[in-house]
Order: sequence, then C-alpha cells, then structure tokens
Amino acid sequence: MTFTIHIAGTLRGIVDGLPQKTVVEAASPMSIRQLAAAVGVPPILVVLAFANGRRHGLDDPLIEDAEVYLMGPVAGG
Repeated sequence: MTFTIHIAGTLRGIVDGLPQKTVVEAASPMSIRQLAAAVGVPPILVVLAFANGRRHGLDDPLIEDAEVYLMGPVAGG
C-alpha cells in the first residue's frame, strides 16, 4: 500500500530531514496513528489529521493511495 503524507510546519521541526511531502510504502493497511509513528512523528503531537480531504481520528484506517495531512499544536498570541 502507498500513502502520501504531508507534515505541517510545527511537526516537521520534530522529524529532522523529513520533507513536507513524503511517500510511504506499507506491506499492510495502517491507521493514521501507525503512519505518523512510521515517519517519526509522535502520534500524541498530532492535533488534526486529514485523509483525502476529510478529517479523521488517529485510529481510522487508511485506504490505498490515501493523501494524509498531519497538523500539530499551534500557539500564538
């Protein structure tokens, strides 16, 4: 299975060297939580996850060729 994962700026600071967009190959289906962990993003830091343009929970399964966006916490003021 192939997944394309987009990692938002705050999370990219955690995963040194990982580009904003990465293609991940997996031997079996995975959840968003498993995909995040596979690329080195601690799932506890994922605040929002989208797959194919729709918001999903971290334990939702992904379908083949899913395009996944991971967003971390945002602060400002």
